[in-house]
Amino acid sequence: MNTPITSKFFKKIELYQELVFQDKLFKKSLLEPDQTHYTNSTWIVEKKVLYWSRWGHKHLGSPIVINRFYNDGDLSDMKLTKKEMKVAGIRESMQNLVQRDYANYVDESKKEDSGILISAKGLLMGAVVYETSRPKLINKQNLWEKYKVVYSADTYLGQGFLYWFYKLIIIVGWFVFAAAVILVFWSLGEKINGVIK
Repeated sequence: MNTPITSKFFKKIELYQELVFQDKLFKKSLLEPDQTHYTNSTWIVEKKVLYWSRWGHKHLGSPIVINRFYNDGDLSDMKLTKKEMKVAGIRESMQNLVQRDYANYVDESKKEDSGILISAKGLLMGAVVYETSRPKLINKQNLWEKYKVVYSADTYLGQGFLYWFYKLIIIVGWFVFAAAVILVFWSLGEKINGVIK
């Protein structure tokens, strides 16, 4: 049965897996010891924009334009800094949101100069980020300390309670799948043994 609730639930589980994958890639880029220059990953900036789109973007029909990323008030609302945007790249962050289908350009010919609108998939990913992450101050955590140095950020989106709930749902799902496979093979074995005797 495919009701709107179950459909949305499974889409959120899929987006959660994408979120975990992107977080791992980003952390790996910060942890590589022989890196002479940092990969200017835009993921954390994209994640913060998606987080903000869930709770702070009041008019979903109005585009997010480049000038928003130069305004201190807007950056503060998004938990971003100017250096963070400079290192990650404003245009690159907007382009990635579009390429991941989390946003659409307002005018395809002008690309990011026209601004972006967060798509339905982007709003759903924003909901997943909002449910699983919480803004936290960077203090004495080595990984995020490196991020603070490179990006001059004071906050990051750390794991919240529902992050572990989503992870638990995936683990339980794998156990149910494994149990179903075992039951199928067991019942097939019983039928084969019944035919042979």
